[in-house]
Amino acid sequence: EQGLHLEERPADTPGDVVPAAQALVTARVGAIYIPNDNTAAQAFDGIVQTATRAGIPVISADPDDIGRGVLLAVGVGFYHSGLA
Repeated sequence: EQGLHLEERPADTPGDVVPAAQALVTARVGAIYIPNDNTAAQAFDGIVQTATRAGIPVISADPDDIGRGVLLAVGVGFYHSGLA
C-alpha cells in the first residue's frame, strides 16, 4: 500500500555481507536496513561505508548504532534490553 518494495540479498558469512550491500547499491535501493544479526554486525562498517559512498541511507535495528553512520534506528538496543 505504501509503494515499498523489499530487495533481499542473503549473506551466509561476514565475507558475503559487503558484496550483498554492493548488490543492493547496484539495484538502486532507497535504503539499506541492517537487522540484529551477528553476521551483519561483523561487517557493519563495510555496509555503512558501501551505502554512504553510494548516497544510500542506512537504517539499523539497534539504537546503539546511532552515531556509527546510520540515519536512524528502530528497535530495542542490546544494552537496554540487557538491563531490563
